[in-house]
Amino acid sequence: MNYLKGDASLPFEEHTLIIHVVNILGKWGKGFVLSLSKQFPFAKNEYIKWSKDKETFGLGEVQFVCVDQQKATFVANMLAQHGLRKNDKDRTTFIDYDALRLCLRKVARFALKNRLSIQMPKIGSGLAGGDWREIEKIINEELIYYKIKCTVFEL
Repeated sequence: MNYLKGDASLPFEEHTLIIHVVNILGKWGKGFVLSLSKQFPFAKNEYIKWSKDKETFGLGEVQFVCVDQQKATFVANMLAQHGLRKNDKDRTTFIDYDALRLCLRKVARFALKNRLSIQMPKIGSGLAGGDWREIEKIINEELIYYKIKCTVFEL
Protein backbone atom coordinates (compact mmCIF):
# COMPACT_ATOMS: atom_id res chain seq x y z
CA MET A 1 0.00 0.00 0.00
CA ASN A 2 1.39 3.37 -1.03
CA TYR A 3 0.60 6.65 0.70
CA LEU A 4 0.62 9.96 -1.17
CA LYS A 5 -0.38 13.52 -0.40
CA GLY A 6 -3.19 14.77 -2.60
CA ASP A 7 -6.81 14.43 -3.62
CA ALA A 8 -7.98 10.84 -4.08
CA SER A 9 -10.75 12.00 -6.43
CA LEU A 10 -8.17 12.89 -9.11
CA PRO A 11 -7.20 9.71 -10.99
CA PHE A 12 -3.49 9.06 -10.46
CA GLU A 13 -3.29 6.91 -13.60
CA GLU A 14 -5.50 5.22 -16.18
CA HIS A 15 -7.26 1.93 -15.34
CA THR A 16 -8.16 3.11 -11.86
CA LEU A 17 -10.89 2.28 -9.39
CA ILE A 18 -11.54 5.05 -6.86
CA ILE A 19 -13.11 3.52 -3.77
CA HIS A 20 -14.86 5.23 -0.89
CA VAL A 21 -17.42 4.52 1.82
CA VAL A 22 -20.99 5.76 1.57
CA ASN A 23 -23.84 5.62 4.07
CA ILE A 24 -27.10 3.68 3.88
CA LEU A 25 -29.15 6.84 4.49
CA GLY A 26 -28.84 8.02 0.88
CA LYS A 27 -27.04 11.17 2.04
CA TRP A 28 -24.16 12.57 -0.03
CA GLY A 29 -22.71 15.95 0.86
CA LYS A 30 -19.80 15.99 3.32
CA GLY A 31 -16.19 14.87 3.34
CA PHE A 32 -14.54 13.14 0.40
CA VAL A 33 -17.70 13.11 -1.73
CA LEU A 34 -17.49 16.88 -2.15
CA SER A 35 -14.32 16.65 -4.26
CA LEU A 36 -15.54 13.43 -5.91
CA SER A 37 -18.75 15.22 -6.98
CA LYS A 38 -16.73 18.00 -8.62
CA GLN A 39 -14.71 15.50 -10.65
CA PHE A 40 -17.47 12.99 -11.36
CA PRO A 41 -21.04 14.24 -10.74
CA PHE A 42 -22.28 11.05 -12.43
CA ALA A 43 -21.05 8.99 -9.43
CA LYS A 44 -23.24 11.05 -7.09
CA ASN A 45 -26.28 10.82 -9.38
CA GLU A 46 -25.94 7.04 -9.60
CA TYR A 47 -25.61 6.71 -5.80
CA ILE A 48 -28.73 8.84 -5.23
CA LYS A 49 -30.65 6.74 -7.76
CA TRP A 50 -29.38 3.52 -6.17
CA SER A 51 -30.39 4.68 -2.66
CA LYS A 52 -34.04 4.47 -3.71
CA ASP A 53 -33.74 0.76 -4.61
CA LYS A 54 -34.48 -0.96 -1.30
CA GLU A 55 -33.76 -4.43 -2.76
CA THR A 56 -30.11 -3.83 -3.64
CA PHE A 57 -29.22 -0.90 -1.36
CA GLY A 58 -27.85 -2.43 1.86
CA LEU A 59 -24.71 -2.76 3.97
CA GLY A 60 -21.99 -4.73 2.24
CA GLU A 61 -23.12 -3.85 -1.29
CA VAL A 62 -21.01 -1.98 -3.83
CA GLN A 63 -22.04 0.11 -6.80
CA PHE A 64 -19.43 0.31 -9.58
CA VAL A 65 -19.82 3.43 -11.72
CA CYS A 66 -17.82 3.99 -14.91
CA VAL A 67 -16.91 7.68 -14.90
CA ASP A 68 -14.48 7.70 -17.84
CA GLN A 69 -14.74 4.86 -20.33
CA GLN A 70 -11.78 5.98 -22.42
CA LYS A 71 -9.38 5.96 -19.44
CA ALA A 72 -11.11 3.02 -17.72
CA THR A 73 -11.82 5.00 -14.56
CA PHE A 74 -14.43 3.73 -12.13
CA VAL A 75 -15.84 4.79 -8.77
CA ALA A 76 -16.89 2.21 -6.20
CA ASN A 77 -19.61 3.43 -3.82
CA MET A 78 -19.21 1.00 -0.90
CA LEU A 79 -22.14 0.75 1.53
CA ALA A 80 -20.34 0.29 4.85
CA GLN A 81 -21.58 3.22 6.96
CA HIS A 82 -24.86 3.10 8.87
CA GLY A 83 -25.18 6.69 10.11
CA LEU A 84 -23.86 10.23 10.01
CA ARG A 85 -21.91 12.30 12.49
CA LYS A 86 -24.01 15.16 13.81
CA ASN A 87 -21.07 17.57 14.30
CA ASP A 88 -17.29 17.71 14.82
CA LYS A 89 -17.62 16.69 18.48
CA ASP A 90 -19.62 13.55 17.65
CA ARG A 91 -17.31 10.55 18.20
CA THR A 92 -19.82 7.84 17.26
CA THR A 93 -18.44 5.06 15.08
CA PHE A 94 -20.67 4.55 12.05
CA ILE A 95 -18.40 2.29 10.01
CA ASP A 96 -19.49 -1.33 9.86
CA TYR A 97 -16.25 -3.31 9.65
CA ASP A 98 -17.97 -6.52 8.49
CA ALA A 99 -19.76 -4.62 5.72
CA LEU A 100 -16.48 -2.96 4.75
CA ARG A 101 -14.82 -6.38 4.47
CA LEU A 102 -17.65 -7.61 2.21
CA CYS A 103 -17.36 -4.49 0.07
CA LEU A 104 -13.61 -4.87 -0.29
CA ARG A 105 -14.02 -8.51 -1.39
CA LYS A 106 -16.31 -7.32 -4.19
CA VAL A 107 -13.88 -4.51 -5.02
CA ALA A 108 -11.00 -7.02 -5.25
CA ARG A 109 -12.92 -9.22 -7.71
CA PHE A 110 -13.88 -6.21 -9.84
CA ALA A 111 -10.34 -4.78 -9.83
CA LEU A 112 -8.74 -8.10 -10.72
CA LYS A 113 -11.26 -8.86 -13.47
CA ASN A 114 -10.83 -5.40 -15.02
CA ARG A 115 -7.09 -5.06 -14.29
CA LEU A 116 -7.49 -1.87 -12.27
CA SER A 117 -5.34 -0.27 -9.63
CA ILE A 118 -7.14 1.17 -6.62
CA GLN A 119 -6.92 4.57 -5.05
CA MET A 120 -8.77 5.91 -2.03
CA PRO A 121 -8.85 8.42 0.78
CA LYS A 122 -8.48 6.94 4.28
CA ILE A 123 -11.79 5.15 3.83
CA GLY A 124 -14.08 4.81 6.82
CA SER A 125 -11.89 6.80 9.18
CA GLY A 126 -13.33 10.28 8.59
CA LEU A 127 -17.06 10.90 8.86
CA ALA A 128 -17.69 7.19 9.51
CA GLY A 129 -15.46 7.39 12.63
CA GLY A 130 -13.52 4.17 12.07
CA ASP A 131 -10.08 3.26 13.40
CA TRP A 132 -7.61 3.51 10.51
CA ARG A 133 -5.35 0.79 11.97
CA GLU A 134 -8.29 -1.66 11.86
CA ILE A 135 -9.32 -0.51 8.38
CA GLU A 136 -5.74 -0.80 7.09
CA LYS A 137 -5.62 -4.38 8.40
CA ILE A 138 -8.83 -5.23 6.49
CA ILE A 139 -7.44 -3.59 3.31
CA ASN A 140 -4.28 -5.69 3.63
CA GLU A 141 -6.32 -8.88 4.01
CA GLU A 142 -8.84 -8.17 1.24
CA LEU A 143 -6.85 -6.21 -1.38
CA ILE A 144 -3.09 -6.24 -0.80
CA TYR A 145 -3.16 -10.02 -0.27
CA TYR A 146 -4.19 -10.32 -3.94
CA LYS A 147 -1.34 -8.04 -5.02
CA ILE A 148 -3.72 -5.29 -6.12
CA LYS A 149 -1.91 -1.97 -6.35
CA CYS A 150 -3.46 0.38 -3.76
CA THR A 151 -2.72 4.04 -3.16
CA VAL A 152 -4.09 5.93 -0.16
CA PHE A 153 -4.28 9.70 -0.54
CA GLU A 154 -4.03 12.03 2.42
CA LEU A 155 -4.86 15.72 2.07
